[in-house]
Amino acid sequence: MRRNLIFVPATALRATAKRLLQRVGLDRTRLFAGLALSALALSLCGASPAAAQSGYTFVNLGRLGGGDTTAYGVNKHGQVVGGHHLTNGTPFRAFVYLPAPTYGLPAGMNDLGLVGDGGSARSINDVGEVVGAGFIWLPAANYGLPAGMSDLNTVPEFAANEFVGVDAYDINNSHVVTGSTTSLLDGTTHGFAFDLATRVFTDLGTATLGRSMNNNALPQVVGNGNGAANLYSFVDGLFTNLSPIVIAQGVNDAGAVAGTSAAVNGVRHALYRSSSGVTQDLGSLSSQSSFAYGINNGSAAYPSTVVVGSSYTRLGEERAIRWCVGGTKMEDLNSITTGLGTKTVLRHAQAVGDGGHIVGYCTVPTKGGGFVFYPFLLFPQ
Repeated sequence: MRRNLIFVPATALRATAKRLLQRVGLDRTRLFAGLALSALALSLCGASPAAAQSGYTFVNLGRLGGGDTTAYGVNKHGQVVGGHHLTNGTPFRAFVYLPAPTYGLPAGMNDLGLVGDGGSARSINDVGEVVGAGFIWLPAANYGLPAGMSDLNTVPEFAANEFVGVDAYDINNSHVVTGSTTSLLDGTTHGFAFDLATRVFTDLGTATLGRSMNNNALPQVVGNGNGAANLYSFVDGLFTNLSPIVIAQGVNDAGAVAGTSAAVNGVRHALYRSSSGVTQDLGSLSSQSSFAYGINNGSAAYPSTVVVGSSYTRLGEERAIRWCVGGTKMEDLNSITTGLGTKTVLRHAQAVGDGGHIVGYCTVPTKGGGFVFYPFLLFPQ
């Protein structure tokens, strides 16, 4: 049975308490303490009834061809990017999904094409700039680049620093791109940050292969390298080891990090590291592995910071999850989402935007007994 979290008004709690007191003569202090805790648990993802992010509405974004499709990034407007196969076995191509006509493109799924051998789009910032496997897509000509797709390997700053094989993972609202690239000098893989506006290229070395960057004027980058997860800060130019996180996937503007632990007896757990450096184990849906992939900043409408990812059940099924900062447990997104088909399963939540939207992939069964991957977008209720 699916359920949606709800906020219980204080007036309703008082009325319920009064009826219970009249019926069974319960101790008033103990009863109200219990009801207050229940109300807190029911509103973990919001600070008030108006702000409560209690659940989600499901949208299957569809496919542009006949192949598997998945979503990797979302901005505060609910604009989604990812990758798709025109047919299975063909190269991945980038797409952008637009809730309304924008950037000269129609609403719905739009193919952005491919650069080189192809690859997915991984990140979209709030002005519609998209990066992915070796490319940047711009809604309008800027930074000396044309509108549309450009190969990042042709950007002079990479060649000048003797790097090739650019793989971009994130672009922030200050137009800084992070990812990884290969040194022509020794063949090692380095992380990088490249400011499109100022054309400043920063080599992050082999310790932090950039996976996520926040929006601060002097941003922080998280990534993985040399067998560890690290955070690099442009404030002081220092690296911070994020242990016990060994796979860092997301960092928000406060400097909080979402990632995953090392395996213990074959089991990993999703972890949250606060801006003060305190790490919390987010648990799992069962005794199996869980993984954290994305974290947001919250917003005026949905102030709680949310971490998303996936967890495995005892039956070995992957399920998309969320965890709210200040919450007490991980939640299966399938249990708090309306509009799912009877056999549609949210498998993997990849990113969460500041507007509260969550994206990833779901599976839908086929007549032949298999299933296909579709990208999903969850709208907060």
